[in-house]
Amino acid sequence: MAVAACNNERQIIAKTEVYPAGLDCVAEEPHFLRVRGVELHLSAFPFMVGDKQLGVISLLHDPQYVADRIMSARRFLLLVFGAVTLLAAVFTIIVARLVWREWSEEMRLALIGQTPRRDFQPLLREVRLLIQRIGTEHQEDVQEGNWTPARLRHTLTRHLHGERIVILANREPYLHERAGRGGISVVHPASGLVTALEPVMRACSGTWVAHGSGSADRETVDSRDRVRVPPGNESYCIRRVWLTKDEEAGYYYRTA
Repeated sequence: MAVAACNNERQIIAKTEVYPAGLDCVAEEPHFLRVRGVELHLSAFPFMVGDKQLGVISLLHDPQYVADRIMSARRFLLLVFGAVTLLAAVFTIIVARLVWREWSEEMRLALIGQTPRRDFQPLLREVRLLIQRIGTEHQEDVQEGNWTPARLRHTLTRHLHGERIVILANREPYLHERAGRGGISVVHPASGLVTALEPVMRACSGTWVAHGSGSADRETVDSRDRVRVPPGNESYCIRRVWLTKDEEAGYYYRTA
């Protein structure tokens, strides 16, 4: 910002026009000072000729200039990075569209029977196998017509690989209630859940886990709390669990 030349007695010999009036040359360590409300940085360096000091050079810097230059450089870098990012995004979109167009054209040629590139031959083989399997399954479904227990078992075996069916519900499909003269009667409850899922269990077997709410449920299960149903045509089993409510805690827990 400004410079002044002083002799060894700190008297100014020459200075630039903007050097503040009344500011003498200093030989102390560089420091900040405030002149007319503006913070400036002042530093002094000895002027040597051989081993003899002829005077002092006093330099005055404006730190705000450095801050402005830093902000300008930061804005410039942000602008450059933004432009590079935009160009990279545009280039990526263009390349992706070109590759997708080429891939789609090769796939179209392969599907209409023209010889595709070697890269597409495994994919074409998989697509043909998939189409053939879908057509076969659709034809089998059309031929079978309405749902039957055999068709349901076949479908579950094909799609679920023979896994057993387990239904977990609060309602059991069959209850055992105490009747008069010490007898036990079997009750089929009226429930939408039971009506919808009980035929599936009959057709595919499995286990129905439910809360044993019948008064004689405990007397009719085996050592593992299971009972085969329906009576006279046992095709699946019920696994009964008895729950007791803790009124203070507000939740149910299993009891033996």
